[in-house]
Amino acid sequence: MGTRPKKIRNNDPRFRELEVSLTSCCPNAANLDFLEVRPKRLATSVLSGILVLLASAAFAGETYTIPVDGFETALQDRLANARPGDLIVLPTGSYSLSRSLTLAVSRVQIRGQGREKTRLDFSNQKTGAQSWLLMGKNIEISGLSIIDPPADGLVARDSSGLRIRDVGVEWTTGRVTQNGAYGIYPVSSMNVIIEECYARGASEAGIYIGQTAEGVVRGNLVEGNVVGLDIENSVRIRVENNDVRGNSVGILVGARPHLFQPRSVENVVIGNRVSANNLANFSADGSYLARLGSGRGLVVIASSDTSIEGNKFRDHEQSHMLFLNFESLGMEMNSDPFFVADIDRTRLSGNELVSDAKRVVIAAHAWQKAQGFDVVWDGIISALPYSPGFEPTPLCESAPPSVALLNASKSTSSRPGKTIIPKCDSAAHRKENR
Repeated sequence: MGTRPKKIRNNDPRFRELEVSLTSCCPNAANLDFLEVRPKRLATSVLSGILVLLASAAFAGETYTIPVDGFETALQDRLANARPGDLIVLPTGSYSLSRSLTLAVSRVQIRGQGREKTRLDFSNQKTGAQSWLLMGKNIEISGLSIIDPPADGLVARDSSGLRIRDVGVEWTTGRVTQNGAYGIYPVSSMNVIIEECYARGASEAGIYIGQTAEGVVRGNLVEGNVVGLDIENSVRIRVENNDVRGNSVGILVGARPHLFQPRSVENVVIGNRVSANNLANFSADGSYLARLGSGRGLVVIASSDTSIEGNKFRDHEQSHMLFLNFESLGMEMNSDPFFVADIDRTRLSGNELVSDAKRVVIAAHAWQKAQGFDVVWDGIISALPYSPGFEPTPLCESAPPSVALLNASKSTSSRPGKTIIPKCDSAAHRKENR
């Protein structure tokens, strides 16, 4: 009787060496079953690993530099034929494009020479609902500007692991309703980073994140838009260290009915510089954003667990902060059974509020008419009936200094109520806001 073949066990050094060598060059090889195999099976597994390695190498990606001559045709062709792992490099210069761009491949990098150096002019675009559409996982785009898109600028849909850095979207035609609605616009996505970007002239929002879970918006400059930064129906978005100036509304954290993600929850607005957002509102008449008017630093609508920390607000004609139940906008919402119009557990902490000494202060029962206040609240606890003690708690402050707010809808008094925002987690919090 012959000697029985010896098994290679997972603690055998040969197993570890083979495993490490394959997985280091080809992550897909990590799933190969090397545990307790006979020599014949080992040989088969090694062959399989080599085949996987070769296949992986074929998808390692290439670097492509788009030529200056024939730029649009070459870029369209490269985007259409991109493969995972590719790096597409755009040259310095200003290029006119007649068609929208689409990238629908994961793990692709698009890199211009800087948003001041690589400029894509879409003023002559003839087709497409947006100028550039991204769809896929782990896409990175940086170092370029989109100029005068006829509709939205850079749009990402159903993306995850998206990173947008040093990208500009600008409308040079002035501040008019005919400008595109959104500059940078990821929607229905996950794990989004938008950093060091610039947006100007959008008729709705310069940078918008909608129906998205997890993300960071940091170090951006937005000016001359209806809304500078708009976080809508999204979860756990961190808005940090941005310059937001000269828009109609600086930052909006809100929710609207009839969208797939029904609420905005656990968003953080921290360390931003929000100043002089007094631009006349140029969104379409009767729209959701037109109802907000102008002169507002931060607006929170129908959102839960929003943290507003360490921001600096300066020189807003209407109010530095405005907090609204969606009901206050006078728009239809009853046909959406999943939508909640209330704001709940909005926490203020360590914000600096600086106003022009010459500002005009007007107290009013309608929040639209109140002027010159640091904080305005519409006074609506809930649009739904709650049992006593279970109502939402719209606002609280967790750190000094205490802020006085105008409760614009206390219609039982002869003048609007001006009170101190209660401390978070205090018994007075619920009592004060009833």
